Amino acid sequence: MTRLSWLGTALLLTVGCGSKESIALSAIVRNVDLAVEQKTLGTALTGSFELQLELGAEASGSTQVSIEAFALVRGADTLVSPLAATPVGATFPVSLGKGQKKTIAFQVGDANLLEPSVKDALCAGALRLRGAVSDTLANEKTPLQSADVTLSGC
Repeated sequence: MTRLSWLGTALLLTVGCGSKESIALSAIVRNVDLAVEQKTLGTALTGSFELQLELGAEASGSTQVSIEAFALVRGADTLVSPLAATPVGATFPVSLGKGQKKTIAFQVGDANLLEPSVKDALCAGALRLRGAVSDTLANEKTPLQSADVTLSGC
């Protein structure tokens, strides 16, 4: 095989292989804004965040995305699970076509008050919102984790 044909073959193989982002679902948690408030009967946790979903343009077809549970964590410690988060203006499962992107807002409500002692744990340092989504195209869970966040009201 000549050097020129070998370079041509390598170029074809490189062009033919897409990155994972171009063929699969990517999911990001962003704009996390949470507050904690001590009430008479417990700790109220309120706020919002966004879930950005995108299906790569080279995916083999469309997909249906479902939510797994969300939690608030610090390192290996789970502080609140499941997190009471409700999508705003969307119903799951959400459909995504090839190359399609959707951003879904979530409201975190204080419908279920947490134990009064939880406020101290939540306020002890930076947290992360962790969760997962699953999709029908890959038939697997995609883990999610926000950047570090600090709750207001501490």
